[in-house]
Amino acid sequence: LLEKECLEKALSMTSDFAKFCGFGLLVLKNEKTVLFDNGAKLHSDMFTTSPFDIKESCAAVFTEEGTFKGCLEKNESGYFGYAFVIH
Repeated sequence: LLEKECLEKALSMTSDFAKFCGFGLLVLKNEKTVLFDNGAKLHSDMFTTSPFDIKESCAAVFTEEGTFKGCLEKNESGYFGYAFVIH
């Protein structure tokens, strides 16, 4: 019952909400979704825009259809790595 109530009241992650929270935005190419879901090494060609254009230290990742897939965060070298992935 508590889980159901939490899910009903939880905010969905949208690109607008991600921007409001201060995240950069990355859109995952459809053909790269399985790679992302399975933790493949990140490459800029996985996304519709370059991760190097993101100035924020964290980026929310969405599919081309707008489904939230997870977050990436920059390491000390300025490269993005996985924070978490939602399956």
